[in-house]
Amino acid sequence: MMPHSTISNNLNDRHVAITDGVFAIAMTILVLEIAVPAVSNITSHAAVNSYIMNYLTPTVLIYFISFYLVYNFWETTTILFSFKKISNNVLLLNMISLASVCLIPFATGSLFEFHNYTEVNILFFIVDSGNQPFIHIDVHNAD
Repeated sequence: MMPHSTISNNLNDRHVAITDGVFAIAMTILVLEIAVPAVSNITSHAAVNSYIMNYLTPTVLIYFISFYLVYNFWETTTILFSFKKISNNVLLLNMISLASVCLIPFATGSLFEFHNYTEVNILFFIVDSGNQPFIHIDVHNAD
């Protein structure tokens, strides 16, 4: 039979692994949301310039903002697993936080396509900022 501390360490390692995996996948999906135009849609230098100015530039800016937010959330959650004991409430909040992180690529992709619409900007803000309170609660309750 394995000692209790070994079981706790293994469980903690699994929580770290799933947390890191969710963040890695979300960060990867962000870049996959950037659409490359069909060759048939680019028929001139003006079309290339239009694509760059009207789609690619705001899209890449939104991508970097989202990537920074996801990375910042990940960096903050790494603090959680440095504690010797983590309560079930903290793990529940971490799970909710991970579910929120999974929505960030969706919100980012929506913003890529519809950044001129206020409703989509509000959705992006809610999803991207919705993770922050969970992370702060986790860190403060993890002692």
